This record gives sequence, structure tokens and C-alpha cells, in this order.
Amino acid sequence: SFQDVFPERLKRVIIYPSDMVFYTIWGIAKWFVDPVTRTKVQPMMYFSGVEEFVDKKHIPKSMGGDDDYEFSPDDYDNPYPEEVIARALAERAAAAAGG
Repeated sequence: SFQDVFPERLKRVIIYPSDMVFYTIWGIAKWFVDPVTRTKVQPMMYFSGVEEFVDKKHIPKSMGGDDDYEFSPDDYDNPYPEEVIARALAERAAAAAGG
């Protein structure tokens, strides 16, 4: 089975903010998920629930925490060398031209 080949790596997923619509959908969908995985999904309606699992200093200010970090893709190097990108674009253009 899939789970035999790919062992679980997730400790917990916190879904915040979760509203009544999500709770209703999750209340049905969770019965189609493996019981071990089901226990790892933690929907939270209130910020205090998130703080049970994550220290406030690691939660972004936009979510009510203290962390002022803002993601910027410029902080990371491009994982693909320029020649790989150029080759992929050339292959895409050749395929689109029918050649």
C-alpha cells in the first residue's frame, strides 16, 4: 500500500483559522483518512488553540503572533542553473513548434 512505501513524516498540521464550514467538511472527510493521520490534523477556530502547539514568537504578526518575518523569494538562490532553464525553454519551444 501507499503507506507501506511512503512512511509518514508529518507530526501535526494545524489549520487556522478554521470556521464552521471547515469543521463540517472535516467531520465527514476524516472518516476516509487513516486513523493515525486523522489524529494529526488539528483544526483551530481560535488563536489560543494555535498557541498550545506553537510558541507565539514563531507565529507571524499577521496571524496574531510576534514574528515579523516576511517571505521573499529573493532570499533564496534559484535552484536551477541558467543552462537548465535555457534547455527546458528550448525544448518547450521545439515541442510547441512540432519539432
